[in-house]
Amino acid sequence: MLIVVSPAKALDFSSPLPTKKHSQPRMLEDTTHLVEVLRRKQPHELAAMMNISSKLAELNRQRFADWSLPLTPQTARPALLAFTGDAYQAIDASNTFDQRDYTHAQKTLRILSGLYGVLRPLDLIQPYRLEMNSRLSTQQGRNLYEFWGERITRLLETDLQSAPGAKAILNLASKQYFQVVQPAKIGGRIITPAFLDGKLRSSPTAKTTKTASDQTDRLEKAAEMPSPTAEMIIKEPRTIGFHAKRARGAMAAWMIRNRIKTINKISEFNGLGYSYDTKRSTTLNPVFVRWQ
Repeated sequence: MLIVVSPAKALDFSSPLPTKKHSQPRMLEDTTHLVEVLRRKQPHELAAMMNISSKLAELNRQRFADWSLPLTPQTARPALLAFTGDAYQAIDASNTFDQRDYTHAQKTLRILSGLYGVLRPLDLIQPYRLEMNSRLSTQQGRNLYEFWGERITRLLETDLQSAPGAKAILNLASKQYFQVVQPAKIGGRIITPAFLDGKLRSSPTAKTTKTASDQTDRLEKAAEMPSPTAEMIIKEPRTIGFHAKRARGAMAAWMIRNRIKTINKISEFNGLGYSYDTKRSTTLNPVFVRWQ
């Protein structure tokens, strides 16, 4: 099974590394071509293309100017340890992975990237920002989706066939990034979980108790319910972006640390207070709900 996630805007290129393991990105010819195109852009063009401030545009203009090969541990950092957005904070590889986890992640985790195409966790990268929906025109097309074409899909398909476990992709990437993948050309099922947050009505007893343990007990009892009754629900479960990002990261880390290799095991995920909702789920779209 192959786990696919998005990259992050926030980066860390200064903290101590917990592993010496590293590898080279496999689509560097394409990356080099993109960098050459980006180097010809003025800061105001980068700002308009990526919808960022002039300050960020200048920072990234300098990053593209500084980008160089070869990528070495002295000039670059493993992707999994360079991204520090919400999902990566939930993965927390620096503090929770041992060396065997990094080895397993290298086989089962893939990061989609506007600049690097497909990254393995230990692939070295240099600082950059280039979201997949950036309006960058190249000879291959009007945007990055057209630039990458089928190449990302073909590499994911190759990786899937050699990954341990079920022939399925666990899609934990955002819609923006997974849009670059062509599902019809993947030789396996694509599983796309959803993470929802809802709110339950407190019982009269619960209103008089305010301790953390009481709150924890209430959430645990809610999580154990097959489905709360309509009278108990104040807010129907919905996707909240920040929480969903963290949940996707937590699931990715759980899959890696527990060596989950089968589709039916995915429903056992219960990180961050989420639990599998049978009524809302299908095989290809499992739903996990957290009640507050």
